[in-house]
Amino acid sequence: MTEEQKEKARQRARKWYAENKKRALANRKKHYEKNKEEILIKIKEYKEKNKERVAEWGKARGKRYRERHKEELKLRAKKRFKEDEAYRERCLRQARESLARRKAKNPEYFKQQLLDWKKNNPEKVKQHMRDAYQKNNKDVKRRLKIWLKENKDKVRQYRAEYKARKIKATPKWYEQERCKIEAVYQKAQEFGFDVDHIVPIRSKKVCGLHTWANLQLLAPDINRAKSNRTWPDMP
Repeated sequence: MTEEQKEKARQRARKWYAENKKRALANRKKHYEKNKEEILIKIKEYKEKNKERVAEWGKARGKRYRERHKEELKLRAKKRFKEDEAYRERCLRQARESLARRKAKNPEYFKQQLLDWKKNNPEKVKQHMRDAYQKNNKDVKRRLKIWLKENKDKVRQYRAEYKARKIKATPKWYEQERCKIEAVYQKAQEFGFDVDHIVPIRSKKVCGLHTWANLQLLAPDINRAKSNRTWPDMP
């Protein structure tokens, strides 16, 4: 039999099946019931010999089923997620584990995604912080107190940045120097010095900038004596 004849035979078979579907299914069921044991043995042997092919066929069949019943499966999953507590916990645990693996694999991407989201949703960020504070008021205050005690250098740095922003003493290139400025405040904390602005950022005669080049370390008593009354080349 040639390929052309085979194709014609297949077409005739498809046509007959389409016209006699109920009859064909009934015959198939009758044949299966009559030869059930023999058919199951043959199926098992075929699966053992063609594991890869059977696996691929199963994946393809599952994919086709999911595409055809996409909305139905979504509704079923939502209903089960809502009603079945064990299923809900398992889904949430799997989602957390998957997210943790993805974050470990590409931390910079997720860090940038979070920064972008915060930048585009400032009101949501503020509301989230307010809600979290209201919910964990006592715990937040306790942790903040510990953090302030352990990070005095950063507290001083943030206060200096705030004061500089308030009087517009922070230049456009400040972010490029942030790492250097952080190092200055860390060393001040480490050695027991104060961070002083060489040219005061607030004075009646002169106003300097909050930049790395305008910072120096002074002993606390010398810094208090200097205050904002002296600077290099002062008149």
